[in-house]
Amino acid sequence: MTDKNPDALGQTSLTKRSRKGGWRGSQASLDALAAHRAKGFFGSGAHRKCPHCERPAVRGAKVCMWHGGWKALHNQGRLPVRYRINRQLRNLEEAGQIPQELVTHPAWIAVRAKGSRGAYVAEEMWKAWSEGGVAWVRTLRKLKDAGLV
Repeated sequence: MTDKNPDALGQTSLTKRSRKGGWRGSQASLDALAAHRAKGFFGSGAHRKCPHCERPAVRGAKVCMWHGGWKALHNQGRLPVRYRINRQLRNLEEAGQIPQELVTHPAWIAVRAKGSRGAYVAEEMWKAWSEGGVAWVRTLRKLKDAGLV
């Protein structure tokens, strides 16, 4: 039986392995692997880390994907349009630019309760309310037919 001690097998380090007993990798490939590990790639301490959680930072950013996710998507304009519409409607409501009659209408309350999923419908309702009369009634009829109200 052979001894399980690495020194007894002649395998004292990554770059100095015994060439006996089958293929153990060429010395050049082992040297390249050791150099690659020493450079400080993904898992090493030399990689830039997120200041919030110590995870590896995204290339070109100071933070990781978790802490830079929404802000990065928002700055690049990659968020879905419904989020933008929802935010605009919420700002208009808070500023008091949407009439109180519309805000207290049961259909508006039902659609706004869905959050960003109801943003397109809420925008259509607001435009119809602004036009008034027939457009508002037509929009309410569409909502009832679709089962949203």
